[in-house]
Amino acid sequence: MAATKLILGFFLCLLGTTVLATTRAPRLGSPEFCNLQQLYTSQPNQRLEFEGGSIEHYWNFNDEQYQCLGTYPSRMTLQPNSLFLPSFQSYPRLLFIEQGEGIVGIQLPGCAETFDTGVQQQHMQQQQQHQQQQQQQQQQQQPRRMGERGMDSSADSHQKVHRFREGDIIAIPAGAVYWTYNDRNQEVVAIIVDDVNNPANQLDFQAKTSFLAGGISSEHIQGQQQFQGQQGRQGQQQIHGQQSRQQGRQQGRRRSPFGGQEELTRDNVYAGFDTELLAEAFNCDPQIMRALQESRNRGVIVQVQQQMEFVTPEEEQQQMHQRRSRGGPSNGVEETICSAKLVFNLDNQREADVFNRQAGKLNMVNEHKLPILSLMDLSAEKGHLQPNALFSPHWTVNSHTVVYVLNGDAQIQVVSNNGEAVLNEQVSRGDIFPVPQFFAATARAGQNGFEWVAFKTNRAPLKSPLAGYTSVFRAMPLEVITNSYQVSPNQAQSLKLNRETESLLFSPQRQMTLQHNSLFLPSFQPFPRLLFIEQGEGLVGIQLPGCAETFDTGVQQIWHQHEQQPRRMDPSADSHQKVHRFRQGDIIAIPAGAVYWTYNDRNQQVVAVIVDDVNNPANQLDLQAKISFLAGGISRKHIQGLQNIQRQQGRKRSPFGGQEEVAKGNVYSGFDTELLAEAFNCEPYIVRALQESSNRGVIVQVQQQMEFVTPDEGQEQMRQRRSRGGPSNGVEETICSAKLVHTVVYVLSGDAQVQVVSNNGEAVLNEQVSRGDIFPVPQFFATTARAGQNGLEWVAFKTNRAPLKSPLAGYTSVFRAMPLEVISYSYQVSPSQAQSLKLNRETESILFSPQSQY
Repeated sequence: MAATKLILGFFLCLLGTTVLATTRAPRLGSPEFCNLQQLYTSQPNQRLEFEGGSIEHYWNFNDEQYQCLGTYPSRMTLQPNSLFLPSFQSYPRLLFIEQGEGIVGIQLPGCAETFDTGVQQQHMQQQQQHQQQQQQQQQQQQPRRMGERGMDSSADSHQKVHRFREGDIIAIPAGAVYWTYNDRNQEVVAIIVDDVNNPANQLDFQAKTSFLAGGISSEHIQGQQQFQGQQGRQGQQQIHGQQSRQQGRQQGRRRSPFGGQEELTRDNVYAGFDTELLAEAFNCDPQIMRALQESRNRGVIVQVQQQMEFVTPEEEQQQMHQRRSRGGPSNGVEETICSAKLVFNLDNQREADVFNRQAGKLNMVNEHKLPILSLMDLSAEKGHLQPNALFSPHWTVNSHTVVYVLNGDAQIQVVSNNGEAVLNEQVSRGDIFPVPQFFAATARAGQNGFEWVAFKTNRAPLKSPLAGYTSVFRAMPLEVITNSYQVSPNQAQSLKLNRETESLLFSPQRQMTLQHNSLFLPSFQPFPRLLFIEQGEGLVGIQLPGCAETFDTGVQQIWHQHEQQPRRMDPSADSHQKVHRFRQGDIIAIPAGAVYWTYNDRNQQVVAVIVDDVNNPANQLDLQAKISFLAGGISRKHIQGLQNIQRQQGRKRSPFGGQEEVAKGNVYSGFDTELLAEAFNCEPYIVRALQESSNRGVIVQVQQQMEFVTPDEGQEQMRQRRSRGGPSNGVEETICSAKLVHTVVYVLSGDAQVQVVSNNGEAVLNEQVSRGDIFPVPQFFATTARAGQNGLEWVAFKTNRAPLKSPLAGYTSVFRAMPLEVISYSYQVSPSQAQSLKLNRETESILFSPQSQY
């Protein structure tokens, strides 16, 4: 870059904007535990003793190296003829078989019951009768039975069980229910590693296991404390130098790996539910339900009185099946963001995913119905229960859930993984409540039925029912149920089969508000957002960077430069990205970083329920719900109104944070006026209109009805059908693969005036930089630079492999994507001024020459 030539390096942009990651956030160890000064070997220092075996832990809560890694090792011992009762956890688990041989069952929700022991037995008898000469050879090809005594399992079907032996690695997916059984005469010893920092885990970083049978009582805790007293002192002396050693002695290792003593004592999941409600869910005698709930004293590893029998496939057949199933082709259905559908209606009964005439229906929208959700990692569902119908007890394997009640009422029960009822209330219209991942929940509708919408933090959420024909009971062998809950074979069969014709929905046996002609001003956020339209109809514009202005409403007209009064603009003189019409029942998907606005052009109030996923991997900032405005802002008079609401509702703290955190201008207000004027190549007084609008708030009344061109619904549906499965339009490299980013800038030569503005509209950096200087630009902070007389040369390091800029000025900016009327009413400028903001840099993008007429 020549020193004699003035180059204006004008990159006015939102660094690392939009388009969502297709995977969850990268693994990050906890910063408070990752300042490791020493690594060391460990011996078991904590123990739980049960009648059929033991579990020993190699770590505790003072152990910073495992806290940093987010992985926790343990060792499990199974005595002969012992069963580790069914359980699950919110993170994946690996088992290495150090010694022994046995059986493991891994129940995956939604998988078929592929093993029918009755059919297998009949097939064996036919082979023996008609092929006696080849009996030995045929028996080797048939599934083999293990054990010689026990229940007659010919009337049972279940998912596949797996035989393991010494040296095996067993993978237990997060949320999969699994059990292990030692059917040999030798002890089984397994080394376990839990990956609690895995993206699948949306709970805290403690290793918590949820049990479907058994539980942990105080007698098991006492055994653990005795083990700590016998073996723990020597291991404790190895922890992080003298300071950590003193801390360990003071605490006396009283905490378990699960938490405190109160956290360690736990029932199974069923214990937290109401007995009568469970009896109705399973359509069984309440006495049977009590057997599910009252088994804590047995522990989680129990002795089996009689040898259990299962059917397993021959290894050769299993390996052949695995070879044939590998390498399935892709279905080739890609969808680019610019052409992606952003609105989906949840009121269409023909698209119901679950329908039961006596119970109700459930409509879901996930990545398959709305492909943009695959990038956002969010989804939603709308459900309706008939009066007195029951939503099956279940947990969601891969997401948190936020539920909003639309109509009716219901009795809601939510049970934690400790088997404790954490929510047991009657809910009605307008109520909202959360259901954390892996917390079991159920609902019984009242006399008026029950209707709700639920938002989920995964693009393809998966429920694991506790009752019904897709439940974990249907996947288990009868003998596992019988021995887990100490019930008779007939009772186990009733648990398994009495709801065999129903799933999820059981028939009964026993708000943002927009007034008319109001505009929610353009804004964006570093996390994805879902809007459910509870009431009303209107228009939404979602500006995606890099996408074309596909709507040209006519030939551009010449505006009068000295226009004094705002007048109604002719929509035929504008081009912008597509606007979408929404109506009651719609879900609107707002990707992270996308600038959007909404407008109520009807006579009815618009009410939208909004859920922000601040924990989404797209968000590289903190976990506060921070919104960046491109127009308007929030002043103290709006905060005062919020405080009045808080006093009325008995809340002491704003949901956004303190008063200082709520008050904010728009992004433009933090920049220097003259510099912005040069960026837009327009007069400074026009730019001041962009900056001085915080007193208006973020939802404003429009004086005159705004007009837009929207696609005819019939034509739009036809276009979408034609575009499905079509070839790529080539924008994946800049959009679909682009991710979100922090930036660190190092100045190589020259100098420049640099400004960085936070999402509160505050200038957090305004300095002259030169060779050797280095400065950061966080994700979604806007920045610009004006080169000095010697130019500017820099190198920038970004925290993503495919970063994407979203310019605020120039021909690829968000202004080019907005209709002129939205710009005019957002900033209270005339049509000609709006046009100058939109078009005066129409030949340049990112890097602007210093030519300016102002």
